[in-house]
Amino acid sequence: MSENNYQLVAWTENGEIKFSGYAMWEQEMLLQDEIDSIDTDSLDWDSYSRLTHLYWEWGMLLIGMKENWEAYDRFKDGLYVCMEAIRFIHFPKDGGINPFLLAMEDLIEGCHSAALNDLEQGGTLEEVFHEEAFHDMRRQLWRGISQG
Repeated sequence: MSENNYQLVAWTENGEIKFSGYAMWEQEMLLQDEIDSIDTDSLDWDSYSRLTHLYWEWGMLLIGMKENWEAYDRFKDGLYVCMEAIRFIHFPKDGGINPFLLAMEDLIEGCHSAALNDLEQGGTLEEVFHEEAFHDMRRQLWRGISQG
């Protein structure tokens, strides 16, 4: 007989993939390690893009686990990265739509999804979402870029 020990880390339940607390923690630590490995003193286009994607990915992982407030915070972190990238990274005026504006759309949608999920569970995250006015920030950035 084998002396191997096994630990259940994921399973399906009603068609949804469920993770154990340990597996979830491990995934979050991998994402956090990757975020920490990015040198924030010399952010360039690739670094901002990577950070934005990592925060979106982390938010999606948390939303899947119904951790709405935590997911909202990760999406919000990604939004702040996008806003900083728009302010500090040169993007040619004739280069089309700034991809960080498009990434903001996905991150705002993530925030809204987390807020709606929380509302279904009787929470108040949707109020926070509207108070933080990400729509207004996005609109100002779109307007500012289109006006030159």
